[in-house]
Amino acid sequence: MNFGIEIPRIENEEVFENLCLDLIKANVQYENVNRNGRRGQKQDGVDIFARNKLSLEWIGIQCKVKTNGIIKEEEIKKEVEKAYGFNPNLSHYIFYTTAKRDSKIQAYVRSISDQNKNKNLFNIDILFWEDIEDLLREDKYNSVHYKYYRSFYTHIDDDGFAFGKLISLNIGHRQLDSFYPLLIGKTYRKDTKKNKNINYWKGVYFIVNFIERTSEVFPIPCFPTDLEEAFQYRRDRYIITKFINSIPDIDKFIKSKESNYELILTGEEYEEFLDMYKE
Repeated sequence: MNFGIEIPRIENEEVFENLCLDLIKANVQYENVNRNGRRGQKQDGVDIFARNKLSLEWIGIQCKVKTNGIIKEEEIKKEVEKAYGFNPNLSHYIFYTTAKRDSKIQAYVRSISDQNKNKNLFNIDILFWEDIEDLLREDKYNSVHYKYYRSFYTHIDDDGFAFGKLISLNIGHRQLDSFYPLLIGKTYRKDTKKNKNINYWKGVYFIVNFIERTSEVFPIPCFPTDLEEAFQYRRDRYIITKFINSIPDIDKFIKSKESNYELILTGEEYEEFLDMYKE
């Protein structure tokens, strides 16, 4: 199962440059982080510059939005050649791009970086969109993630706010034999003085069974008895409970992109189920 959250690619050049600027500012190893001039001015291949706090060396950042997901060697070569004219001399030059990670481009960047090293010039790196996604998932960049993707966050102070995910769940024992379209979600908000009569229902998980048009709230961990109102069949309640309890982080699961799941009981698990209901 994939419980990761995909971060939408930015396609606006100005917004992407702002994102890169904020990522560099959030990195504690840098100081004097600034844009290089303004649009239309000669920038020597550098959109953003910063200085390493320890070495006091300057780094240059080039931001490239690629709506087709591809960056070419010629583009990199052109910007690198411009960056040789940056004053003062750079020690490190980094491409931040929305292009997809490409092994050929990575090899090219390593090659010209090695050539620069032999000439006592700056080294070169490239961060593709997948690399930027990884940065945004790190705790130290939480504020940046929130700034640009706040619509993906649940505001727990908003009254009556709930978030749910529609999934397709196929279950069975020995083989898949039952299908359920389900909505699994959570109600958010902290307790407030107003609407005290609904405070009990804040911060609870819920499940909707569209086949039987039933629903239920449930705790974590979940037990078969917690789902009696939502699922008619004992075996299916047992399997769906196991599915819910197999989710390592249900809040991330609710916000993840994956929607198709399945779970088959092993013979041993099915015997455990039968033992639960022996007279």
